[in-house]
Amino acid sequence: MAAVGVPTTRALAVFGSSRAVYRDKVEAGAVVVRLAPSWVRFGSFELFHYRAEKDKLRELADYVIRHHFPDLVDTDASSTTLGVLSIPKSRRLSVLSHPTPESGEGGGGVPEGLGAKSRGGLVVDLEMNKYAAFFLEVVKRTAVLVAHWQTAGFVHGVMNTDNMSILGLTLDYGPFGFEDSYDPFWVSNSADQDARYRFEHQPKVAMWNLSKLGRTLAELMVSNGEKAGGGSNGVQPGYTVKGEDVVRELLKEFEPAFVDKFTELMRKKLGFRTPRDTDLDQLILPLLQLMADTA
Repeated sequence: MAAVGVPTTRALAVFGSSRAVYRDKVEAGAVVVRLAPSWVRFGSFELFHYRAEKDKLRELADYVIRHHFPDLVDTDASSTTLGVLSIPKSRRLSVLSHPTPESGEGGGGVPEGLGAKSRGGLVVDLEMNKYAAFFLEVVKRTAVLVAHWQTAGFVHGVMNTDNMSILGLTLDYGPFGFEDSYDPFWVSNSADQDARYRFEHQPKVAMWNLSKLGRTLAELMVSNGEKAGGGSNGVQPGYTVKGEDVVRELLKEFEPAFVDKFTELMRKKLGFRTPRDTDLDQLILPLLQLMADTA
């Protein structure tokens, strides 16, 4: 995987064993020792979320950002607060804010000129805090990872949240496999009787897993005053931004990131010399459909 450019953990050593392992059949046991910059997974955040251990969840998020996404925080010694964001203008987000119950707005009476009104709320331009920026980075890395899988014919086999790397690496080589011929419905895991993790489903499952990660971080994403409103960070007095709305907006970045990387990799795979906007719809996807129909 590493040799063909797929983001992955790396194998260090293999230890054999005389102990039998019972799967579909009896096989010889072995242990593969693997290396990675971090073994933190989506499920690591879910553990604290579902235990309602908010302080530990924030501590884990801060640790991961500090050690693996340091560009998301300003380490300038002149900063008055450790970890103050230094996010460029491109890291701003248009998101829906909602009237607070005590405001009495109820979906009407939005002051003129404050923002676009939508579904009883007010669309505001919000500067992402470090947790939102972190989640966005994970969304994009995961999209790039799955694009590599789809162009390499790799089927992970067991894409639960505990097997998704926070760094966008291929994690947990269990019942994985590579397609010998193009088959969107191929399943590598014999235990996956419902074909949940079949080849064509991998981008959708990745999105679902990201939504679960986003749920764990939603409250942290609005922890700089956006939740209470009061005019901070673009949110008008009497309005509040919900974490789930921030998550929903950031998840929209998965598809374009996936499509861009998938198209780029397929162009290289097929030897296109000059990229064109029509490559995906007029050449790549029709070719894959033809391969599926004739496999």
